[in-house]
Amino acid sequence: MVRFKIDTLAIVVSDIHIGNEFSRLYEFTAFLKDILVMKINNNLPFLRGLIILGDLFDLNATSYDDLCSNNQYFGIYTLLDELKNNDVSIILALGNHEISTSGFYNLQFVRRKKKFIELFKENFFSYDFLTKEDLCQYLILTSVDNNIYLGLIDSIYEEPFRWIHFANKSFVNDEYYFMTHGYQFEDKDIHHLITGWWDFGKTISNQWKSIFTSFWANLKK
Repeated sequence: MVRFKIDTLAIVVSDIHIGNEFSRLYEFTAFLKDILVMKINNNLPFLRGLIILGDLFDLNATSYDDLCSNNQYFGIYTLLDELKNNDVSIILALGNHEISTSGFYNLQFVRRKKKFIELFKENFFSYDFLTKEDLCQYLILTSVDNNIYLGLIDSIYEEPFRWIHFANKSFVNDEYYFMTHGYQFEDKDIHHLITGWWDFGKTISNQWKSIFTSFWANLKK
Protein backbone atom coordinates (compact mmCIF):
# COMPACT_ATOMS: atom_id res chain seq x y z
CA MET A 1 0.00 0.00 0.00
CA VAL A 2 1.22 3.50 -0.85
CA ARG A 3 1.82 5.68 2.20
CA PHE A 4 0.94 9.37 2.42
CA LYS A 5 1.23 11.93 5.17
CA ILE A 6 -2.04 12.37 7.02
CA ASP A 7 -2.20 16.08 6.09
CA THR A 8 -1.94 15.41 2.31
CA LEU A 9 -4.13 17.86 0.38
CA ALA A 10 -3.55 16.68 -3.19
CA ILE A 11 -2.01 13.74 -5.03
CA VAL A 12 -0.47 14.42 -8.45
CA VAL A 13 0.09 11.79 -11.16
CA SER A 14 0.46 11.80 -14.94
CA ASP A 15 0.78 9.67 -18.07
CA ILE A 16 -1.45 6.71 -17.22
CA HIS A 17 -2.14 6.18 -20.97
CA ILE A 18 -5.32 4.09 -20.68
CA GLY A 19 -5.70 2.31 -24.02
CA ASN A 20 -1.99 1.81 -24.57
CA GLU A 21 -0.90 -1.83 -24.42
CA PHE A 22 2.11 -0.82 -22.31
CA SER A 23 0.04 1.05 -19.71
CA ARG A 24 0.36 -0.25 -16.14
CA LEU A 25 -3.38 -0.48 -15.51
CA TYR A 26 -3.24 -3.01 -12.67
CA GLU A 27 -0.74 -0.93 -10.72
CA PHE A 28 -2.80 2.23 -11.20
CA THR A 29 -5.98 0.41 -10.15
CA ALA A 30 -4.27 -0.78 -6.95
CA PHE A 31 -2.97 2.76 -6.37
CA LEU A 32 -6.50 4.22 -6.61
CA LYS A 33 -7.87 1.50 -4.31
CA ASP A 34 -5.27 2.39 -1.70
CA ILE A 35 -6.21 6.06 -1.85
CA LEU A 36 -9.94 5.30 -1.63
CA VAL A 37 -9.52 2.97 1.37
CA MET A 38 -7.39 5.55 3.18
CA LYS A 39 -9.92 8.29 2.44
CA ILE A 40 -12.88 6.21 3.64
CA ASN A 41 -11.00 5.13 6.78
CA ASN A 42 -10.14 8.75 7.54
CA ASN A 43 -6.41 8.18 7.05
CA LEU A 44 -6.44 10.98 4.45
CA PRO A 45 -8.97 13.35 6.06
CA PHE A 46 -7.65 16.49 4.30
CA LEU A 47 -7.30 15.05 0.78
CA ARG A 48 -9.12 17.40 -1.60
CA GLY A 49 -7.84 16.53 -5.05
CA LEU A 50 -6.36 13.90 -7.36
CA ILE A 51 -4.63 15.86 -10.12
CA ILE A 52 -3.78 14.05 -13.35
CA LEU A 53 -1.32 16.09 -15.41
CA GLY A 54 -2.06 14.81 -18.88
CA ASP A 55 -2.51 11.60 -20.85
CA LEU A 56 -4.89 9.73 -18.58
CA PHE A 57 -6.18 8.40 -21.91
CA ASP A 58 -4.13 7.51 -24.99
CA LEU A 59 -6.08 8.29 -28.15
CA ASN A 60 -2.97 7.66 -30.23
CA ALA A 61 -3.12 4.03 -29.11
CA THR A 62 -6.87 3.40 -29.15
CA SER A 63 -10.27 4.91 -29.98
CA TYR A 64 -13.05 6.65 -28.07
CA ASP A 65 -15.19 3.56 -28.66
CA ASP A 66 -12.62 1.29 -27.01
CA LEU A 67 -12.11 3.67 -24.07
CA CYS A 68 -15.87 3.75 -23.48
CA SER A 69 -16.72 0.06 -24.00
CA ASN A 70 -13.68 -1.98 -22.95
CA ASN A 71 -14.43 -3.39 -19.50
CA GLN A 72 -10.75 -3.70 -18.56
CA TYR A 73 -10.82 0.07 -17.94
CA PHE A 74 -14.09 0.21 -16.00
CA GLY A 75 -12.47 -0.52 -12.65
CA ILE A 76 -10.35 2.62 -12.95
CA TYR A 77 -13.33 4.74 -13.97
CA THR A 78 -15.40 3.40 -11.07
CA LEU A 79 -12.64 4.15 -8.55
CA LEU A 80 -12.29 7.71 -9.87
CA ASP A 81 -16.05 8.16 -9.47
CA GLU A 82 -15.94 6.76 -5.93
CA LEU A 83 -13.12 9.14 -5.00
CA LYS A 84 -15.16 12.03 -6.38
CA ASN A 85 -18.16 10.86 -4.35
CA ASN A 86 -15.92 10.98 -1.26
CA ASP A 87 -15.15 14.68 -1.76
CA VAL A 88 -11.93 14.24 -3.76
CA SER A 89 -11.94 16.42 -6.87
CA ILE A 90 -10.65 14.60 -9.97
CA ILE A 91 -8.81 17.23 -12.02
CA LEU A 92 -7.42 16.52 -15.51
CA ALA A 93 -4.97 18.70 -17.41
CA LEU A 94 -5.27 17.33 -20.93
CA GLY A 95 -2.12 16.07 -22.65
CA ASN A 96 -0.95 15.66 -26.23
CA HIS A 97 -2.24 12.06 -26.44
CA GLU A 98 -5.74 13.32 -25.60
CA ILE A 99 -6.12 16.60 -27.46
CA SER A 100 -4.58 18.24 -30.51
CA THR A 101 -1.71 20.54 -29.63
CA SER A 102 -1.14 21.86 -33.13
CA GLY A 103 -1.49 25.48 -34.19
CA PHE A 104 -2.56 28.12 -31.70
CA TYR A 105 -3.56 25.60 -29.03
CA ASN A 106 -4.13 28.26 -26.34
CA LEU A 107 -6.79 29.91 -28.49
CA GLN A 108 -8.35 26.61 -29.59
CA PHE A 109 -8.20 24.70 -26.33
CA VAL A 110 -11.77 25.44 -25.17
CA ARG A 111 -13.25 24.25 -28.48
CA ARG A 112 -11.07 21.13 -28.49
CA LYS A 113 -11.93 20.37 -24.85
CA LYS A 114 -15.63 20.63 -25.66
CA LYS A 115 -15.21 18.23 -28.60
CA PHE A 116 -13.22 15.84 -26.39
CA ILE A 117 -16.11 15.64 -23.91
CA GLU A 118 -18.71 15.36 -26.68
CA LEU A 119 -16.97 12.36 -28.25
CA PHE A 120 -16.98 10.52 -24.92
CA LYS A 121 -20.69 11.27 -24.52
CA GLU A 122 -21.41 10.09 -28.07
CA ASN A 123 -19.82 6.78 -27.12
CA PHE A 124 -22.05 6.47 -24.02
CA PHE A 125 -19.39 7.20 -21.40
CA SER A 126 -21.43 7.08 -18.19
CA TYR A 127 -18.90 8.01 -15.49
CA ASP A 128 -19.16 11.25 -13.52
CA PHE A 129 -15.49 12.21 -13.05
CA LEU A 130 -15.09 13.39 -16.65
CA THR A 131 -16.70 16.84 -16.94
CA LYS A 132 -15.66 20.05 -18.67
CA GLU A 133 -15.51 21.79 -15.26
CA ASP A 134 -12.74 19.38 -14.21
CA LEU A 135 -10.70 19.57 -17.44
CA CYS A 136 -8.17 22.27 -18.16
CA GLN A 137 -4.81 23.02 -19.74
CA TYR A 138 -3.03 24.68 -16.80
CA LEU A 139 -3.28 24.62 -13.00
CA ILE A 140 -2.17 27.09 -10.35
CA LEU A 141 -1.90 26.23 -6.65
CA THR A 142 -1.71 29.34 -4.49
CA SER A 143 -2.35 30.82 -1.08
CA VAL A 144 -4.76 33.73 -0.58
CA ASP A 145 -5.62 35.22 2.83
CA ASN A 146 -4.30 32.14 4.63
CA ASN A 147 -6.32 29.79 2.39
CA ILE A 148 -5.08 27.37 -0.27
CA TYR A 149 -6.78 27.32 -3.67
CA LEU A 150 -6.33 25.41 -6.91
CA GLY A 151 -7.14 27.38 -10.06
CA LEU A 152 -8.10 25.73 -13.37
CA ILE A 153 -7.14 27.57 -16.57
CA ASP A 154 -7.97 26.79 -20.20
CA SER A 155 -5.71 29.39 -21.84
CA ILE A 156 -2.56 31.13 -20.68
CA TYR A 157 -4.25 34.37 -21.78
CA GLU A 158 -7.21 33.94 -19.42
CA GLU A 159 -7.90 33.98 -15.69
CA PRO A 160 -8.84 30.70 -13.96
CA PHE A 161 -12.39 29.67 -14.83
CA ARG A 162 -12.69 27.74 -11.55
CA TRP A 163 -11.15 27.94 -8.09
CA ILE A 164 -11.21 24.94 -5.73
CA HIS A 165 -10.72 25.61 -2.01
CA PHE A 166 -8.25 23.10 -0.58
CA ALA A 167 -7.56 24.23 2.97
CA ASN A 168 -8.04 27.02 5.50
CA LYS A 169 -4.46 27.17 6.69
CA SER A 170 -1.70 28.12 4.26
CA PHE A 171 1.69 26.47 4.06
CA VAL A 172 2.58 27.53 0.50
CA ASN A 173 3.37 31.15 1.49
CA ASP A 174 2.29 33.65 -1.16
CA GLU A 175 3.77 31.80 -4.13
CA TYR A 176 2.08 30.41 -7.24
CA TYR A 177 2.77 26.79 -8.16
CA PHE A 178 2.19 26.14 -11.85
CA MET A 179 1.28 22.71 -13.27
CA THR A 180 0.59 21.41 -16.76
CA HIS A 181 1.37 18.43 -19.00
CA GLY A 182 4.39 20.19 -20.47
CA TYR A 183 4.08 20.05 -24.27
CA GLN A 184 3.74 23.84 -24.23
CA PHE A 185 7.43 24.16 -23.38
CA GLU A 186 8.90 21.96 -26.09
CA ASP A 187 10.90 23.50 -28.92
CA LYS A 188 8.26 25.18 -31.09
CA ASP A 189 9.44 23.93 -34.49
CA ILE A 190 10.05 20.36 -33.34
CA HIS A 191 6.73 20.30 -31.47
CA HIS A 192 4.71 21.37 -34.50
CA LEU A 193 6.54 18.85 -36.67
CA ILE A 194 5.77 15.98 -34.30
CA THR A 195 2.25 17.02 -33.32
CA GLY A 196 1.08 16.62 -36.93
CA TRP A 197 1.93 12.94 -36.67
CA TRP A 198 0.15 12.70 -33.30
CA ASP A 199 -2.98 14.23 -34.86
CA PHE A 200 -2.76 11.79 -37.77
CA GLY A 201 -2.31 8.92 -35.33
CA LYS A 202 -5.61 9.76 -33.62
CA THR A 203 -7.47 9.18 -36.93
CA ILE A 204 -6.14 5.75 -37.99
CA SER A 205 -7.62 2.34 -37.13
CA ASN A 206 -6.89 0.60 -33.84
CA GLN A 207 -4.90 -2.06 -35.69
CA TRP A 208 -2.54 0.54 -37.12
CA LYS A 209 -2.45 2.35 -33.78
CA SER A 210 -1.27 -0.88 -32.14
CA ILE A 211 1.50 -1.28 -34.72
CA PHE A 212 2.57 2.34 -34.27
CA THR A 213 2.49 2.07 -30.48
CA SER A 214 4.70 -1.04 -30.48
CA PHE A 215 7.11 0.58 -32.92
CA TRP A 216 7.31 3.74 -30.80
CA ALA A 217 7.85 1.78 -27.58
CA ASN A 218 10.74 -0.15 -29.14
CA LEU A 219 12.19 3.06 -30.58
CA LYS A 220 12.18 4.70 -27.14
CA LYS A 221 14.00 1.68 -25.67
